[in-house]
Amino acid sequence: MSEEKVNYRQIDFDEAIQMIAKKECGNLYLQKNAGIEKSTNFTFPLQKLHEYTWFRKEIVS
Repeated sequence: MSEEKVNYRQIDFDEAIQMIAKKECGNLYLQKNAGIEKSTNFTFPLQKLHEYTWFRKEIVS
């Protein structure tokens, strides 16, 4: 049985907005300070969304 690993792939702002619109925020992360944080842990004004580096959580085998 192969072990599943988590990969965080950097995505652009447009893909992040599409994920938010599709309510796929469970796999959406952003870079905050020195680490990658789950996006649902934060609230921020919409006009500041483009200031973050976005990542999509993917399971790879």
